[in-house]
Amino acid sequence: MSIEGRKLLVTGGTGALGRAVVLAALDRGAEVAATYLVAEECAAAETAFGGRAVLVQADLGSEDQTATAVDAAAAALGGLDGIVAIAGGFDMGPLAEVDGSRFDAMMSMNARSLYHTLRAGVPHLKAAGGGSITAIGARPAVAGAAQMAAYAASKAAVMSLVQSLSQELLASHIRVNAVLPSIIDTPANRAAMPDADHAAWVTPEALAKIILFLTSSEAAPISGALVPAYGRA
Repeated sequence: MSIEGRKLLVTGGTGALGRAVVLAALDRGAEVAATYLVAEECAAAETAFGGRAVLVQADLGSEDQTATAVDAAAAALGGLDGIVAIAGGFDMGPLAEVDGSRFDAMMSMNARSLYHTLRAGVPHLKAAGGGSITAIGARPAVAGAAQMAAYAASKAAVMSLVQSLSQELLASHIRVNAVLPSIIDTPANRAAMPDADHAAWVTPEALAKIILFLTSSEAAPISGALVPAYGRA
């Protein structure tokens, strides 16, 4: 896949999946800016990325902070022609225990953060003459999952945004897609599910290849796609 010279913003670029995407993009010759939330994430990412990526702080639940961070990333890279929106969160529990504040938190972390990012980022893509947006959905948003109603609803909102914006932005030559993982093979998930078949999960590195393919010129005909990446989980 060819992404050499692409100017990419990766939100949530310091998490397990975000870090894999940033490293893979850098290794393929892209210029990358990544958002982080807390200072500890920034220090670890600086080491992991070897100073090759621009790091910008933002709480993406805040529209103002998101706009400031996206504009800073675009200024540092000399524009943007791709956005990979990975920032998000997870929560689960039975309906009786997941109150409105936890539901709101899921919507903010997953759907609102994406909405803010794209409101700020799309003008930069239009200024570049087009580009790509790749978001992260989830299998529970397609098939449902017990005790994941709030999470699934928030990811369903993400996927609806993707499909709606893929039509809205078509004339601007901006492609919008989403990748839908099942369980990602991360240290946190292994700790939470020590007895699971970890070999059936999808690695961050495998997901990064799919995500970066969708940003590449080879994926030019693809927009509005919800790409399942379930592994064997």
